[in-house]
Amino acid sequence: MDNIITMNDIVDAISIKINNIFNQDKKVYHIYDTKSKQGFEYPCFFIKLLNGSISQFIGNRYDNKLYFDIQGFVIDENDRELRNMADSLQNLEYIKLLNNDLLNARKIRYEIKDGVLHFFVDYSFIGKKVEIPVDAMEKLSINGEVKSDEKE
Repeated sequence: MDNIITMNDIVDAISIKINNIFNQDKKVYHIYDTKSKQGFEYPCFFIKLLNGSISQFIGNRYDNKLYFDIQGFVIDENDRELRNMADSLQNLEYIKLLNNDLLNARKIRYEIKDGVLHFFVDYSFIGKKVEIPVDAMEKLSINGEVKSDEKE
């Protein structure tokens, strides 16, 4: 994986996979990755990046870990439907990025709390650190004088 992978690339891949899993039948599941001031249309999913970590691996390669909470909402807080959602979301074990790289989930777990499914999935990948080029100045002039040690 020498391509640059961003957090948004992974959120997009998760969203596409959820869409492919759930929006095949007549029922439409909305997918959000930012909170909406108007609220959510149910049933829906909210993809929330909980946190992440980056640690140097070798040279300019870094081990990136991202931890997600994919929240599932249904119209009537039906636990049976939430359990079915959790079963189907286990297909997030593998996601395909837009550059066709595959990511494998490191850990998957879920819980249902207060009528909301919390599906936790962790992804890890090795990425390269990319130096952002700094624009060079067109011209630099330095004027200076050497101070003399002579006593007058």
